[in-house]
Order: sequence, then structure tokens, then C-alpha cells
Amino acid sequence: MFLTVASAPAAIDPAAAEEAYNLSLVVKKMEAHVAAGDLQGVLKYNYVSMKAFQFLLSRPAVALPDKQNEIRPTLLEFSRKLTGVRNAALNSNQAEAVAAAKELRQAWTKVEALYPADLLKAISQLSSRFFCPKHGDVDASEGERCPKCGRSLQRVDEFCGLPSSDPIIRAAALPMEPLKAGQRADVTLKLTRKDGLPVRETDLLRTHLERMHVFVIDPTLSDYHHVHPTPGTNAGEYTFSFTPKSTAGLRVWIDLLPFATRREEMPSIDLGRFESGLLDRKAVDTVTNGSWRLKLSIDQPPLRAGAASWARLTITDLAGVPCTRLEPIMANFAHFVGFHEDRQTVYHLHAAGLQDIVDPALRSGPEVQLYLPDLKAGFMRLFAQVQIDGKVITAPFGIPVEP
Repeated sequence: MFLTVASAPAAIDPAAAEEAYNLSLVVKKMEAHVAAGDLQGVLKYNYVSMKAFQFLLSRPAVALPDKQNEIRPTLLEFSRKLTGVRNAALNSNQAEAVAAAKELRQAWTKVEALYPADLLKAISQLSSRFFCPKHGDVDASEGERCPKCGRSLQRVDEFCGLPSSDPIIRAAALPMEPLKAGQRADVTLKLTRKDGLPVRETDLLRTHLERMHVFVIDPTLSDYHHVHPTPGTNAGEYTFSFTPKSTAGLRVWIDLLPFATRREEMPSIDLGRFESGLLDRKAVDTVTNGSWRLKLSIDQPPLRAGAASWARLTITDLAGVPCTRLEPIMANFAHFVGFHEDRQTVYHLHAAGLQDIVDPALRSGPEVQLYLPDLKAGFMRLFAQVQIDGKVITAPFGIPVEP
């Protein structure tokens, strides 16, 4: 239950304005794709819409005082209409997409009606705002430069949370003991900004409940670890631990969302000597882990490079009985990380079904949907994680992507 506050709304939260702007831009771009008959283009916006939806759903106090109890059902209805446009695109049904896009616009109009005029004004102003990628508090007019660093300002005409073309965070690992198979390794990361200052917790936004996601993988793409570092002794230092299976070098990917730019960055570092070794490229769509069987089904096989698609993860016990006890894991019912055979490309993915990711008491199963973005041709090892009865179940799938 959300608390309704009798007083006037607080000052406009810039992050709330940006995330609401993101959803409004999703609607606008989807309408444009549908009008142009470009139904594949509709499928580009899963990540940004999911991120914005989560933000607004978790902050009902941003709405008008007498509308806060309406935020959840209205946003859930918007989510369903958004899914309707995507489904029409996946079915290549232009007439259905046109009708669904109209319903999506109507649903967004109802969402807008829940927010104060000041927030709506801030949303509209973002289309003409210019900001500094390095100093997020600086914004001005077109043609001006940042008074702090002198660089050209950029228009806010892209979605927040997309990969940054100009990363502002650098990562390094402090000296550590050599890796030993089967023994815990303690790692200290050092994060610095371009100007040399340490990256503090407040410099990072939370994504899926955490300020930082670390993915560790070995050269064979089989020894996988997903951890969340905690602040160390000194500013800019963060620590995590894991137990490697071998003494081979490991590559560490750090998924970040800087507050200054609100654009995803994923720097990587190597622990030990990381050399690309032999890789088992066998396609694997079914994995048994303990008493559970996980199967990944591609909706429209085969997967092809550059073409977005959908997949379904189905969980049963060994007797084939469907599992309906999936618990939220990192604010979702399933979590996915894919590593391309080039060892340079990582995909951080989450299950679809945005209305189910914010309530820890919810349960789901036996099936979750997965949106697959424009993948690179070649082989990908996709690690799926679900949580059942408090235990995390991991399944490594082998996925070929045709040119």
C-alpha cells in the first residue's frame, strides 16, 4: 500500500523527470516506427522502458498527492499496452501494431494526468536541454560549453541508461594474491573519474537494486560469477570475493550507471593472464541443476545477428512438474548475462514482465520471457539465474547466432 501525503508535492526530482521523459520518448518513437511500417524498430526500447518503469513505479510520492494510489495500476496498464505493441511487432502485424500504438498513447496520457504540472513542464523542457557528460549538474543552451571543463554540451535526445559512447569512469584492480583454484579470492577495485577523483557510492545510480554489478568469467566461458561489491576502506575502493574454479586468468566486467550522465558504462579488467583458450561451442538449450530443469526456447529460431528476438525460459522439476515458486532475484524473476565468443562483448539482460519486478512477495513461473537485443554473429554463452526457496539456480546455455 502506498501512503498518500496531504501536503503539496516536494520539489521536482531531476531523475524522476528524466525517467518520465524516457517513457514519453518510448511512446513517441514506437509511434514513429509503427507509422513508418518499421515494426522491428519497436523492439529496440526494452531496456530503457524497463528502467524508467521501475523508477516511477517505486516512487509514487512523485505523483499528485491525491493520485498516488493510482500510480501502480495506471503504470501496470501502461506496461500491458507497451507489451501489446511489442507483440504486434513480433507477429509482423501492421494493423494490430497501429491499434496497439493508439492504445499505448491513451495509456500514457492517463499516466501523465497523475503527475504535477511542474514535472510535466520539466519533461517537456528536456527535449531542448543540453548537458555536460562529465558534469551532470551543468546544462545550458545549444552552442555553449561547460564552464567547468570547456567541453561541448550534448542534447538530451537519447534515452538515459543506454551505453555511453564517452565513458567517464575508469577501473583498476589493486594488487592481490595469485588465484588459487577452490580458494576464496578477495578483490579490491579502484574506480576513478576522468578528472582523477574517486568514484563514491553517491556517484552511481542503483540498477536492479545495486549500484554495481560485477561479472567474472574465465577464457572458456564456463567459470561465471555475479557479485555486488561493497565500499572499501578508501574512497573509490570497492571489494568483492569469489571462489575461482581454476588458476586461469579471469576477466571482470563492471556494470555501472553514473549519476552524472545516466548512461550505462561497463569497464573491464583482467585478473591474472587472460588468454582465449578452447571454447565448447555446442548448442545447449536444456540444463539440469540439482532438482530443477531449465529450458530456453527461442520464439522464432534461428537467432540472426542484428535482428531482435524473444525467448522463453521454462523451469520444471526433474519429473516435469512446472515450478511456480520463482522468487524475485535482483528485482526480476530471472537474470541473464551473455558472453560472446570474442570475450569482448557482454549482454546484461533481464526477464520481461515489468509489473512483477518490484514486489519481493510475488511469485512466478514456470515461464519467463527474455528479450534478446541485436546480437553479434557467433557463439554466446548465456548464464540464466533464478531463485527458488531462497537458493540461486544457475544454468549455462550455449546459443549460436547466425550471420
